[in-house]
Amino acid sequence: MKIAVVNSFYSSSQPSGENIAVCDQVDALRDSGHDVEVFSRESPADAAGIVYKVRSAFTVAGLSGPNPSVELKKFDPDIVHVHNLFPNWSSGWIGDWSDRLVTTLHNYRSVCSAATLFREKASCTECLDEGSLAAIRHRCYRSSALATLPLAYATRDRGSHFKPATHAQSIITLNQNAQRLFQGIYADTRVECVPNFVNPFKRPPVADRQGWIYAGRLTADKGILELIRNWPRGIQLDIYGSGDLQRVVSDLVSGLAGVSYHGVRPRGEIMSALGAAHGLILPSLWSEGIPTIAIEALAMGTPLVVSERVAAAMELTAAGSGVIFCPTEAKSYAAAIDAVLASRGEMGSSAAELFAARYARNVWLERMNRIYTDIHLNSRH
Repeated sequence: MKIAVVNSFYSSSQPSGENIAVCDQVDALRDSGHDVEVFSRESPADAAGIVYKVRSAFTVAGLSGPNPSVELKKFDPDIVHVHNLFPNWSSGWIGDWSDRLVTTLHNYRSVCSAATLFREKASCTECLDEGSLAAIRHRCYRSSALATLPLAYATRDRGSHFKPATHAQSIITLNQNAQRLFQGIYADTRVECVPNFVNPFKRPPVADRQGWIYAGRLTADKGILELIRNWPRGIQLDIYGSGDLQRVVSDLVSGLAGVSYHGVRPRGEIMSALGAAHGLILPSLWSEGIPTIAIEALAMGTPLVVSERVAAAMELTAAGSGVIFCPTEAKSYAAAIDAVLASRGEMGSSAAELFAARYARNVWLERMNRIYTDIHLNSRH
């Protein structure tokens, strides 16, 4: 089958689980015999500039911007799989491919200008409940009313004008909570939960493990400040990543016994550290789905310590593969750590078993091949 993958990659200057997931999926599809062509653009390293912010916001609102139509027509795909158009692709071309369109919603961009349903350290559904003008008032995108304006326009009326979703034959979500939300919004479209996968890793021995890992963006919604402020003193914690709070994080950890900040490191180095740790900490304050780093931890038999605010917390800790905790309470961190250490062998085995059952490459391929085949058989192509 000929499959076109359309994606806007985040800047390569910062690690991105979404970038990794899309690339791994393309490789898996090609290895299974599909003819896959990737139509991509990448955000520049200087994407924080106000000019780029405004221009990209107008692009994603469908008011301007590039589209891959000419190249798509040359390739003539059986399936067009859209991942992330934000912020470098327009959406005006989507309607021409609606009979073969699959869209993966990696976040809440279709209904939320910030893409997180999160504001001021709490869950926020104000735009869903009262209309998207609230996003402009709160300056939800990059703290700029001007940059937020086109995004508020794009997400108006509960996302009913978001073309990648409204024109799709199938919408893919990464967790069950997102599936329920989007099925309620896009009632006439089939919405399926197909989590991302990662390739398997060798599982290190439990006896050789020590310390704990945080790896991800250093932003307020990820709960990195709550993690540092509530982390039990004297217990080893290694932090990897970059983001808006990088300097704050570096200042906070200086002088803290056991806590180290390593910045951005090669993926292989982070995977080695993850495999050698007691567990991975996910302290998110927003209702995020299933981070790629969490699946990588499961693949290594590394237990998860997951914030109760993560949408997929129950899915990620199913059958004893980890524990759920409150990211704003110091005593909850201590209790979670004790729980993992008390049964780390069993948790590690459960983590590896959960990975094999839900997040392995063959599981993802089986689900996606079924979706692609159903759409292809019913398309006008």
